[in-house]
Amino acid sequence: MKVILLQDVAKIGRRFELVTVPDGYAMNMLIPKHMAEPATPQNIKRLSSQTAKAEAAEATVSADFDQAVVALEGKTISVAVELNDKGHMFEALKPATIVEALQEMGVTVPVEQIQLDSPIKEAGDYKIALVAGAQSAPLSITVEKK
Repeated sequence: MKVILLQDVAKIGRRFELVTVPDGYAMNMLIPKHMAEPATPQNIKRLSSQTAKAEAAEATVSADFDQAVVALEGKTISVAVELNDKGHMFEALKPATIVEALQEMGVTVPVEQIQLDSPIKEAGDYKIALVAGAQSAPLSITVEKK
């Protein structure tokens, strides 16, 4: 029986794949547990439109990421935060704060694309990464006293 997987299923396939499985497995396991749906013409048509929308959204994200990387190339982002007497922050620097600093520079980046290797809790210079899918770009950031 041909089914469209609604979630990843071990040894069967990944989400939104059209796969062929034994009839009993599909009828007794996959479909009742909402792990798959029958591959009817309507469901296949809906799957292809969802796939097309997802590919278009991914292309847009990729183009926006490339544009942000070009705009930030060779630049250092400066973030002003409150520090105690020893130069430590009261709370770790959050990706949302970095996004706000980038917006002040005129670059729009989603919070999900900011990747911190470890929490930033002190003033200084750091290297972070912008990540979008398999693409990655380094970014320099300077944390200084407000």
